[in-house]
Amino acid sequence: MRVFTSGPIHRFILVLFVHAFLFGLYSETSAQTLPERDSLPNVVFILSDDQGWADLACYGSEFFHTPNIDSLAARGISFSNAYSANPYCSPTRASILTGIYPARSGVLSASGHSEQVKLKKELYATRPSHMRLLTPVPITRLDTSYTTIAEVFREAGYATGHFGKWHLGTAPYSPLEQGFDVDIPHNSAGWPLGGYFSAKMIRDAGLPVRPGEHVEDRMAEEAVKWMRENKDRPFLLHYWAFSVHGPYEGKADYVEHFAGEMDPDYPQRNPIYAAMVKSLDDAVGRLVDSIDALGLREN
Repeated sequence: MRVFTSGPIHRFILVLFVHAFLFGLYSETSAQTLPERDSLPNVVFILSDDQGWADLACYGSEFFHTPNIDSLAARGISFSNAYSANPYCSPTRASILTGIYPARSGVLSASGHSEQVKLKKELYATRPSHMRLLTPVPITRLDTSYTTIAEVFREAGYATGHFGKWHLGTAPYSPLEQGFDVDIPHNSAGWPLGGYFSAKMIRDAGLPVRPGEHVEDRMAEEAVKWMRENKDRPFLLHYWAFSVHGPYEGKADYVEHFAGEMDPDYPQRNPIYAAMVKSLDDAVGRLVDSIDALGLREN
């Protein structure tokens, strides 16, 4: 297994590996040049949301507990210098999927949940007199005319699944129209609607509801189930966590635990946020443990 981590986890440098792999795997020559499917590596892309690079023990935090992510860093490669295409949510995701800079795609802000469908790039007609820059109007959807990672993988014979946050538009701009076979929970919200313990997103996805269940736990469970169903064929799994985006709420026992460990003089001392980081780490651990259990670690 190749593991790549960077500063902010939501800016994973894994995209570099993925794009290099894609162009090596599937060029414009001929599909007949593809390797045998049994030799194709599975790819699991984990993306967290709004998490700072310092919010991990492997990057020096003495407050957050992230043993599963730390284990990935120990087994793979971590980066002390890394860059993303944009500091916002939707533009970063659009760039990961397409390899295109936000200025070119026009996806410039966290606007994937907007009700307005806007695909045409243009500037605002007016601007305040004190502004010296021309401001572009943000695109609110990832145009399906772009080729995505998922589309190329699927054309190469991969099963493709997206689990968690999308934030690039609802149908006809959802993951199902952008190369993914499966999309759970199939909405374009920028955060878990109703909160992390709300059944709304689970119910809207058509899944059985378990009262009080944490959204991240359920997304990890569904992703593991999908990997199990596709273990005998090459697959691309995008696990794009809602964590640790607001609303800020954590499991009660986790919050209580971190409240007991809080040092008022240490810069990191928010027990609710620490609980959210731990739920993210739990999900990562669940995915990696399942990969091992399915005998897929070496591929």
